Amino acid sequence: MRQMKGQCMLYCTVEEGILNFCVLLAPRALSLSGIVCREDIDRLFRGISEMRIVETGVWEVERNVALSLKKSSI
Repeated sequence: MRQMKGQCMLYCTVEEGILNFCVLLAPRALSLSGIVCREDIDRLFRGISEMRIVETGVWEVERNVALSLKKSSI
């Protein structure tokens, strides 16, 4: 991950397909068991006020790509 012009850029190598990458920033360790989709993150961690989520959003990927991370809220 690299920060440029106030944005974080996530460089990734993926196969072709759909990508939605989330990064969870929390003050303590989190158990990610049972998480299958984005809605699970919202449901399980809604009560942690110090937690932040940044994500790429949904992208169709055909080759290596750099995606910017955007702040999200839960």
